[in-house]
Amino acid sequence: MLKPLEGLRQSVGSGSPQENLVKVLGGIFKFHQRIVSASAGLFAEPELLTAYRNSLAREGRGPHLSMLALEEYILSEQQLARIDSKVDAKLAAYLLMASSFFQAFNEQFFAKPMQPLWSVFAKQLIATVAPEPAKEAAY
Repeated sequence: MLKPLEGLRQSVGSGSPQENLVKVLGGIFKFHQRIVSASAGLFAEPELLTAYRNSLAREGRGPHLSMLALEEYILSEQQLARIDSKVDAKLAAYLLMASSFFQAFNEQFFAKPMQPLWSVFAKQLIATVAPEPAKEAAY
C-alpha cells in the first residue's frame, strides 16, 4: 500500500485528482484484500494483537499513516482548487480507507465480488467524498 500512496504524494497538481485517487484506491483495495482475513485473526488473539501493535509503533508504521497521506493529498489539491474546498479532508480520507477495507471484508465474507465492482464503486465514492470544485456559471 505504501507504493501507491507515495505515488499519490508525487501526483499533486498533475492529472485529475479524482483519477489519481481512483488509482491509489486500487492499490489500497488490493492490499486490503490480502490482509483482511489476517487482521480479523489478530482480534481473536489479544496477545498477538498487542505484539503487532507494538511492532508497528516501533517501526513507525500503521493504518493512521495511510489515512494521513490521503488527507494530505486532498488538502494539497484543495490548495490548488482542484478538489472542492468544502470537503473535510480528514473525513474524506477516513471514508475512502474504510470503504476499501469494508468492501474487501464483504468480498471475503460472502466469497464473491460485491456489486458494484470495486472499479466502479471507487469512482462513485471519490465523486461523492472528493468532488471537483463547483464551476461558476458564466453570464
